Amino acid sequence: MSSETLTPELIEQEIEAAGEITDYLNNFILRLDWKKSAVMTNRKLIELFGEMDILNADRFPETPFERSQYSHLFLSLTPKQFFAAIDELVGTLGIDTIIDQLLGKRMELQTKHREISNGDLQENPDVISAQSHDNLHELNVAVKPVYIQMRLKGYNHADLTL
Repeated sequence: MSSETLTPELIEQEIEAAGEITDYLNNFILRLDWKKSAVMTNRKLIELFGEMDILNADRFPETPFERSQYSHLFLSLTPKQFFAAIDELVGTLGIDTIIDQLLGKRMELQTKHREISNGDLQENPDVISAQSHDNLHELNVAVKPVYIQMRLKGYNHADLTL
């Protein structure tokens, strides 16, 4: 579907048809700026490998299948430009504070999971898992407007979730 015919309503329908928003948005939250986190996100990996200023088209294998998954817009940008577009939308939409709070809560829950696994914390792992699931759902609901706006700008689903 071209971005010219794409509407917020059509994107909403895609998301609803997929069932669970977390499954549909997949790794989109890993494109966010996890400022205070040790989580190895897509953004942090690209930065670690020194690829922030390399065109996305040059970062991917030359196989037609792999390149065909991505939009021309995405391939024409560097990761730094792509992530800046996401950051700008987060700020413009005024959801940066809630996203930071939800990401902070996500980090707390992941730390609790590790501590339970190590035997350092005596809490019910099922409760923590349920809280983690709810947090992930809230986080994906919070970032959905960013995803929709990025799609309307011409990015495709693969650009945002693979």
